[in-house]
Amino acid sequence: MQSFRNLLHLGLFGSLLCLTAVISSCTNDDIPSDSYYTFTGETLGQYLTNHAEDYSDFVQLLNRSYVDDEGTGSTVMEMLNAYGYYTCFAPDNETMAKYLAKEGLSSIEQVTDSAARVISLMSIISSGATVYESQNFADRLADQNLYRKTIYIENYNGTGYRINDMANITEIDVEVHNGVVHRVDSVLEPSDLTLLGFFEDHPEYSLFHEAVELTGVYERVNSEQEDLNYQPPSSMQDNNGAEMQNFPTRRFYGFTCFVEPNSVYEAAGITDIEGLKAYARTWFAEAYESDAPDLFALGDNENYLDSNNYLNRFVAYHFVNKRIAQADFDETSWSFQSGYNKYLDYAETLAPGQILCMAAGKNSFSDDSFDGRLHLNPSADQVPVEGVADYRTWTRPTENGVLLAQKTQMESSIGLFHELEGILTYPRHDFMRTRIRLDVAALFPEMMSNAIRYVIKEGGGYAIPNGYFSNYWVNSTGTLLLYLASDAPVATQWNDYQGDEFIAKGNFDFTVRLPPVPAGTYEVRLGYTRNSSRGCGQMYLGTSRDNLTAAGIPLDLTVKTTSKGWVEDTNTDADYESDKLLRANGFMKGPNSSNAGGGLNTTVNLRQIGGDGYDEDAMRCILGTIRLTTDGSIYVRFRNATTSTTPQFMMDYIEICPSAIYDNPFSMESRD
Repeated sequence: MQSFRNLLHLGLFGSLLCLTAVISSCTNDDIPSDSYYTFTGETLGQYLTNHAEDYSDFVQLLNRSYVDDEGTGSTVMEMLNAYGYYTCFAPDNETMAKYLAKEGLSSIEQVTDSAARVISLMSIISSGATVYESQNFADRLADQNLYRKTIYIENYNGTGYRINDMANITEIDVEVHNGVVHRVDSVLEPSDLTLLGFFEDHPEYSLFHEAVELTGVYERVNSEQEDLNYQPPSSMQDNNGAEMQNFPTRRFYGFTCFVEPNSVYEAAGITDIEGLKAYARTWFAEAYESDAPDLFALGDNENYLDSNNYLNRFVAYHFVNKRIAQADFDETSWSFQSGYNKYLDYAETLAPGQILCMAAGKNSFSDDSFDGRLHLNPSADQVPVEGVADYRTWTRPTENGVLLAQKTQMESSIGLFHELEGILTYPRHDFMRTRIRLDVAALFPEMMSNAIRYVIKEGGGYAIPNGYFSNYWVNSTGTLLLYLASDAPVATQWNDYQGDEFIAKGNFDFTVRLPPVPAGTYEVRLGYTRNSSRGCGQMYLGTSRDNLTAAGIPLDLTVKTTSKGWVEDTNTDADYESDKLLRANGFMKGPNSSNAGGGLNTTVNLRQIGGDGYDEDAMRCILGTIRLTTDGSIYVRFRNATTSTTPQFMMDYIEICPSAIYDNPFSMESRD
């Protein structure tokens, strides 16, 4: 049944009698009574004003607060009385009284204009097309509030909803003409703590806090909320001159810290900073013992401010320069086959040359006890050796790694903190024998810090202005990069890993830096889907932006891969022979661990997508091999290889596969 709000938006201003008839015609005794909405016939602003006994204090703040940063134009109340789609988490007078007492104020008039504006903007979400009723609540809402903070909603024990771990919803789903009101029992406030201020307020992390200050790592963490030098375009157009609806107009920073409490250190026999230094020194010696003596000698470096010092590396490894919420870990859990990791991602840390693996869900076939838990750095399988009976080994992590504590994330002014149940270190040897599969969206920190990744946008995609991403350099001004994220029912048509993709359009030419990996030889692959509307691109590989070599011949994304040797699986050993032929031609089938169509309503996996039965083929193109003599990054350049200025070059994921897996005489790489 369409809500009254939507009927009014469509201009169906029938009489009260007609509206009553609509209600009667839609009534169904099978619908639970608590599923019906309440509709008031008022705008959101009118509803709050007309219920002064509950919201008079909040209304006063809304009337004093301006929407824009300059303090001109419309007030928040005027906005809420206008056409739009608004979600309001409204503190009632009792809640405002608690806020005043906390701040040492005796009346609502004593709240400063700046504080009033923060409270007002934190309480409102304005969306182009979405109102967040309980039926479409999510762990993380797709739209930020007017203060540009992300809203996280926890459904605790099925008995109620909690917002950003600070406010409970006490009255839900009051529908108004232009939105919905949820009454809350606490004022939503942004954290004003700095990184060090957070630690000062949390003495349970005092030992790690001491190490953070001793090493000066906090000075390398983003300390500003926003890049004020960013100049967004006034508009963006596609290659046909059509206006793009969605592109970032601001560029926010963010960080994530994974931190051990003192109790975890004490369980390991570490009670003071000297004990933590000894632990970090031992880890460093073990992680780098196989390297050149001059690198190993860094273990003797007692300058703790040096980024190569063992304690400095240990501390810096706990920081990632992007916001990673707990809800982000299993955002796409539905896209994986049963029995596999539900979610696996990688992030670059502040420690030189060191990456972090993040996983959610079950990490082995035999142990169900960790279902739904969040892990860091689950261990890699052993590289197969001569004499191992089953040569078809897994290349995904299998052990449980370091678990995040089962508590809600904590927050500073621009960063998130997650407590750990074990001590986090960089498992360098594991990464030397792990195939690293990176969703392309994971390459750019701005995707998470600016709430772009996984967010569904109307209008055919999220356009990325040239220069917006770090780890990304544009070589041609004709480059247009689009991010597309699918959602039901659209996802049933997309055969993408993790349900999202990047599309390069125009006369594109750009270079991307991949996260660092340990020294060694690697095969680099591009995951993509082929269809007749794609284009053709030439890729280049290298260890720096200025030293890139063409990676084979251009990849034509319009050519069906049956011409490259793709044949349907027979579920016999013959499939391994056909895999060898496909590899000889520079290709691999998609992974069988990820469902096709976004994983919705299908048991078909990406390995099965191809042949005459599909309009798209899900494939991996082997770009080439590259050797790193020291820990570092691989660079990939993508260039338009056609005369067309309107190609569509699709990038789904990147694989960095060590030679211990793809060139092992005792095993064949698994199909996951």
